[in-house]
Amino acid sequence: MPTLDMEQMITVRELPVRSKVRRKFLAAHVTTDVETSLEIGALNVPTLLPNECDARFLDWFSTDDLRARHKENATVPPESIVPIDFVVSDTQFADVVDQRFDLVIANHVIEHIPDLISWFDQLSRIVNPDGYVFLSVPDRRYTFDYFRPEDDAVDVVRAHLERLQKPSRFQIAKHLYYFTHLNQVDAWEGKLPESLHPRMSFEEALVKSEQLAEGYADVHCWIFTRETFQRTFDALSASGQIDWKIQAIEDVKPNENEFRVLLKRA
Repeated sequence: MPTLDMEQMITVRELPVRSKVRRKFLAAHVTTDVETSLEIGALNVPTLLPNECDARFLDWFSTDDLRARHKENATVPPESIVPIDFVVSDTQFADVVDQRFDLVIANHVIEHIPDLISWFDQLSRIVNPDGYVFLSVPDRRYTFDYFRPEDDAVDVVRAHLERLQKPSRFQIAKHLYYFTHLNQVDAWEGKLPESLHPRMSFEEALVKSEQLAEGYADVHCWIFTRETFQRTFDALSASGQIDWKIQAIEDVKPNENEFRVLLKRA
């Protein structure tokens, strides 16, 4: 079984730029051997490749299902989608994953998780004691969440006590009401909206959110900046709500919309 070669992490040419900058962050901060990895929701932008270590992939859909869903998507050629090893359509994913990993990768995943505390508990069950969790997290200042209020540790604990298995009506309502047309290119060029112009009224957002909450609505449940993420995470860790601590964190780079975080067991 090959071990990930950190010196080779930044030399692979066939990967997208976004994968390369994530790999560079990992190469700078991972200090122990990585023989096994699991990436959640990689689609066609994997961070690690199967020939670099025992790299596995987890998704809500099988490989065939993903390829069928994206067959008309020009930006996601079906043949570029990674092979899915674990198909999990339940929040209790650790019950399906039958091995432990040195590294778990989740890019633009954490903001979709209704109950973060339970999610990190699940990760504790599948990551080796000296292993890592790597996150790429969108920063609201460079996304359609520009005007949406940021969440904190109290919000996270409340969601856990409510045992959310899917986004709540209120998380959905925020997603609908505060949505703003903004991308990272415009944000970095200073083309920022001066005020919120909701795409629907607050009343409409409440009605729509009640309808969508009857099923599973794939929305941003959590909103952070790099600073508020660290403050929230440190509070959760120090209070024993989660068994993880920040090993390294990197601010948003120019012309990007995400910050990167490496976690270790607390």
